[in-house]
Amino acid sequence: LTKGKPSVTNVILTRQLAGKNLDPSVASLSQDDILRLAASLEKGSEHSLAEAIVKKAEEKNLALSHVEGFKAIAGYGVEGFIERKKIVLGNRKLMEKEKIDISFARGRLAKLEEEGKTVMILAVEEKIAGLIAVADTVKETAKEAIEQLNSLAIETIMITGDNQRTANAIAKQLGIKKVFAEVLPQEKEKILKQVQNDKGKKVVAMVGDGIN
Repeated sequence: LTKGKPSVTNVILTRQLAGKNLDPSVASLSQDDILRLAASLEKGSEHSLAEAIVKKAEEKNLALSHVEGFKAIAGYGVEGFIERKKIVLGNRKLMEKEKIDISFARGRLAKLEEEGKTVMILAVEEKIAGLIAVADTVKETAKEAIEQLNSLAIETIMITGDNQRTANAIAKQLGIKKVFAEVLPQEKEKILKQVQNDKGKKVVAMVGDGIN
């Protein structure tokens, strides 16, 4: 549905969201610092969102840092240690898993997601340091393809690991009425079986981008 070539659209600092009472470990960080830390973590990943962050850092000629204890958590994000500090980069679910408070950033997160952007949260030593928003572009042929399928009475359903607001924004552009969002990679087969059971004797086909 999208081109699979997302780009970084926003880098937002915690101090732009909270304004005061910031932890010293994040208060002094700049946008370049946020991007450098995120790109350093994502350097080894093949995910298109990771590539977008690394590409943006390379465009700005930022020197990436050595990462120790790197760990990728499918459907959540990545984590590791840079300069002996624990760095976590990922979605809301990852922040909840790590018990990191994101309450003051929820308003900005929602606004970016409603624009069809995927937002990743960067935390340093369990404190939010910033947000990185990435946007993909809908393929020129996608809307036409969905319209043709609908005209043939073939129901289209989107299954994505992205958050509900971003998924809804893309689906609205394309005319897709049913969306399963925030689905982990290992859950997609379960959703497919569920749809097959719901549809009874109808044939259900799935098209993916190859990441899974």
